[in-house]
Amino acid sequence: MMTEIFDRPTHVLLLHYPVVMIPLSCLAAILLALRPAWRRQYGWALVGLTFTVLVSTILTVASGEAFAEAAKLEKAVERHAELGEATRIFVVGLFLAVLGLVGFGRYADRQGDEMATNAKAVTAGLVAATLAFSVLSTVWVIRTGHEGVRVTYLLVDLSG
Repeated sequence: MMTEIFDRPTHVLLLHYPVVMIPLSCLAAILLALRPAWRRQYGWALVGLTFTVLVSTILTVASGEAFAEAAKLEKAVERHAELGEATRIFVVGLFLAVLGLVGFGRYADRQGDEMATNAKAVTAGLVAATLAFSVLSTVWVIRTGHEGVRVTYLLVDLSG
């Protein structure tokens, strides 16, 4: 993986998208999970948004690993890296939950009353998963960012 873009660490440039978009996409996911009419209208747009969040999160974590290795900072950023890895896992879960919620909702809508009882149970499970992964993703991206800032200031203090 490229460790620099325009003479700056790739990780520092990439991290802004997931830091901003994870909480925003989670807020949208919560709203759509709780409002089926909005899910039908905006569901696929949310799937697309969470996909971009997923890709950017994967790239950000990978670039952070490459940067830490290149700068010989593995020990200094160990906790930050662990939190970033957890964030990546939660964002994967968020994407899959949103995809399942929107995709299954569309499928159930086409099936009509034949699936009504089973569809409610599956939808309730997907709503619960969406809510859980939304909260976890948001909390972990905040924790990861906070730890990254703490490490940055620690390293700046040590070098100054």
